[in-house]
Amino acid sequence: MGERAVPVRDSKRSSDGPVIEFGRSAFTAFLTGVREG
Repeated sequence: MGERAVPVRDSKRSSDGPVIEFGRSAFTAFLTGVREG
């Protein structure tokens, strides 16, 4: 059981990372667009 929990945790962390990074860049681009608009 312990060995199974590790890959699941790692896969979740790796999948959440890019999403958060993309959300930050998208949010920044959105704010920039609003300011220029």
